[in-house]
Amino acid sequence: MSADVDELIEFKRDEWSRLTQAPKLFGFLRELHGMTFDYVLDFQGLFRSGLCTWFARAPQKVGFADAREGAPLFYKHKATIPTGICHAVDRNIALLNSAFGTTHEYVAPRFRCDQAAQQQAGDLLQQHGLADSDKLVAVGPATRWESKSWPPSFFADTIMHIMNTAAPDTRFWLLGTASEAEVGRAIIDRVGSDSVCSFMGATDLPVMMDLLRRSRLLLTNDSGPMHIAAALGVPTVALFGPTDPDKTGPYGDGHHVFRTQVDCAPCFKRQCPLPEQLCRYDVISPAGVGDCIVRMLAP
Repeated sequence: MSADVDELIEFKRDEWSRLTQAPKLFGFLRELHGMTFDYVLDFQGLFRSGLCTWFARAPQKVGFADAREGAPLFYKHKATIPTGICHAVDRNIALLNSAFGTTHEYVAPRFRCDQAAQQQAGDLLQQHGLADSDKLVAVGPATRWESKSWPPSFFADTIMHIMNTAAPDTRFWLLGTASEAEVGRAIIDRVGSDSVCSFMGATDLPVMMDLLRRSRLLLTNDSGPMHIAAALGVPTVALFGPTDPDKTGPYGDGHHVFRTQVDCAPCFKRQCPLPEQLCRYDVISPAGVGDCIVRMLAP
C-alpha cells in the first residue's frame, strides 16, 4: 500500500502467543534468520521485537536505548532520544536520524492508488445508498483494549446529537472487524439504519483506507484506524482515556482530542480495575463530542 514499502513480513502476534504455537514461532524466527538486511530498526522496543531484531541478519541493528523488556540487549546501536521528544512518530524519526546520521523531519507517507479497492469502496457505498457527495463521517467504535473502548451507547448518542442539531444531512459508516460487528449492531439498534450503516467485517485494509479518504472525518477511540486516517490527512476526533495522546495521539494538524481528566489516567492498563470505569464518564460527553464534530463539518 505504501509506495515506500517493497515487502511485508507478517508476525502473527495473537496466534503465536499461545504456547502450543511455539513451533510456528521458532519456524518464523528461522526463516527470518535466513534473510539478509543492511539495517534492522526496532521501532517497537519490546522483547519480541528485540528478539526478531536479533534473529535477522544485518551488520546494523538499531533500537531505542530506553526500550523495555530487555530489548536493548539485542541491539548493536542504541539510540538515545533527546529530552522533550515525546510523540511516537517524533521518536521514530529521531531513531532513524540516529541510525543514519541524518536530520530529517516528518514527511507524510505515500500510498499507492489501489484501483480495485476504489471500485469495491464505491460499490459498497452505492449498495447502502451513499455517495461521495454525501457528508460522510466514519466511526471507529472498537479497539483491542477494553479500557480504550467507549460503550456503543456513547457513539450512538453522539451520532443522534449531531443529527438532531446542525447536521441532519450527515451520513455515518462504522468501521471495524467481523469480531467487532456486535458493537456496530448495538449502535444501529439505538440510532436506526437510515443514517448509519455498518461496514464492520465487510472491508479489507485497502478498502477501509479508500472509504476513509472519502470521509469528512473519523470519530474514534485510540486505535489503529485513527493513525491510518491521520496518515491519509483525514481529520479525526479521538477519545483518550487510559493512554496518552501526547505519545500516541493522531499526528499532524486538523485533529481534536478529547482527553479524560481523572487522576488515574493515563494508566496504560488494558482493563480498568475500577468498577466505575471513570475514564468514560468524566468530562467527555456525547453532546460535547457531537458539537465539536458539527463545528468541524461546517463549511
